[in-house]
Amino acid sequence: MWRRNLPFELTALLCARDTIGLQEEAGNRGPAIEVIQRAANIGIGSPWCAAFVNWCAEYASVVHNKKSPLEDVPHQGFVQSYHNWARDESRLITIEDAYPGSLFLKWVPSKRRWGHIGFVSEPNYRGRSFVTIEGNSNDTGSSEGIAVVTLRREMDDGTFVFIDWGPR
Repeated sequence: MWRRNLPFELTALLCARDTIGLQEEAGNRGPAIEVIQRAANIGIGSPWCAAFVNWCAEYASVVHNKKSPLEDVPHQGFVQSYHNWARDESRLITIEDAYPGSLFLKWVPSKRRWGHIGFVSEPNYRGRSFVTIEGNSNDTGSSEGIAVVTLRREMDDGTFVFIDWGPR
């Protein structure tokens, strides 16, 4: 399988890219969405952006026959857990250091926490925008959308942090 020759994070990103357009049937539910939710041990009908990231990382784990670093994230279906893990493991990076396959987290003021996560597909090294692939979103970038989408995110649209999550 040619994906074994790619870095771990790029393999996960390709998994995410292969699922662009995957949609819920209703209310964070549907056969494919429920597989993603089960993989992260979260309840059916729960928000699934973090579970989607975890699912793609598990795909890379199978392809590369090695443990996904994200297996060490407690509560793999809860976005704030990824921030806490990345902070504790010194894996938080700036947009200037983001790369294809790194993760982004978006601060959601209404939740008063990091509330949305996805993959960086195309970083912009000028530090102003980046392209993403993210689950449980929509064309407006909601953290409660209905599909796997690709978006261009502007740094001034919100507060973002980035994670270098690959094997070390």
